[in-house]
Formats: sequence, structure tokens, C-alpha cells
Amino acid sequence: MREPTSHPLRVLFLTLEFRCGTFSGNGVLSSSQAHGLAKAGHAVLVVSGCPDDVSHDEEAANLSDALPAAGEVSVRTLHVPGTKWGVLTAECPWVELAQSAQLATALHAQIAAFAPHVVLGIDWHVTPTWRALRKRVWPDSSDREPLDAHAIPSAYPPFVYSNYRVFARDGDRTHATMEREAIEAAVSTIAVSFY
Repeated sequence: MREPTSHPLRVLFLTLEFRCGTFSGNGVLSSSQAHGLAKAGHAVLVVSGCPDDVSHDEEAANLSDALPAAGEVSVRTLHVPGTKWGVLTAECPWVELAQSAQLATALHAQIAAFAPHVVLGIDWHVTPTWRALRKRVWPDSSDREPLDAHAIPSAYPPFVYSNYRVFARDGDRTHATMEREAIEAAVSTIAVSFY
């Protein structure tokens, strides 16, 4: 068994999907990555989408089945249209996820109390969500991203973009634009590769 890290981080983990029986590899990999961070000794607060046709009780039961006992992982869900659930393309509920994040005042307080060291955003879908949360949780932060990735503003934690799949390869201009914006918003980018 791996020894926990001696310098644990508090990680705000943003993802479109984080449910037991998710619809794509993104949800499976998000769950695995969040739990891996927790098992390594880091505290993880996941903010995820949840289809609005799932009740809070159903979602709570779903999440409790999905979460292992080891590691500290807390999950907060934001409802998005169930009619858009099940896709990761430009047609997914990325706009609604950001809108829900902007209005979730109880979540803003939770994130502020959690005081994350870093924000990990999974795929381009969550970059608008990060921006919405940043403006609400850290209202003194600038609307502009840092020009120098190493000049991290002290008003809010650094945003790290984890690109699970390069959607821009499909020719959709939305994907290329959003992926570029995610890279520009991040102080660092992680590209998952299975080669």
C-alpha cells in the first residue's frame, strides 16, 4: 500500500460527470483520479453535473455506492438538463453547469471553507464553471487570466486543465475554441495518454 503524502493538498475537482455507472470514460477516469488523489492523502472536493431528472435522494444513493471508504472525497452536484446528459460534445450541458455553479451560493461557501490549494478541471467543459466559481468564491480576483502561467494570482488557487480527450480533432470549431480557452485559463495542462 502506498504511503500518504507528507504535504497533502486540498483539491477542488471540477468535472461534468462523476456518477456510478457514468455514460463515458470521462466519468470513470474522473472517479478513479479523484479517489487516487484521496488515497494518496489529499482532500478532494468534487463538483459535478447531475441530470435534473435524478432526485437528490437518488443521486446521494448513487454517490454513496460509488465512493470507496478510503480517502477523503466529498461530492457536490449541480443539476443540468437531463435532455443534454449523456454527451460530451458541444451539445452537452456545459453552459448550464456554469450557470448552476454561478447561482449555487451554498456551494460557494463550501468551497471558500474548503480553501483549495489547486483546482483541477476535467476537459474543456468545466472551464466556464471554473470562471463562474472563481468570480463568486474569490470576488477580488481579476476577470483576466494571468499572462504568465508562473505568475499565479494569490487571490485564488491555480487552475490546472486536464485534457482527457482532444475533441478539436473532430473539426467542430466550438471544441477547438473551448480547448484553447481551457489551456489559456490554466497555469498548467495535463494531457492523458494511454500510449
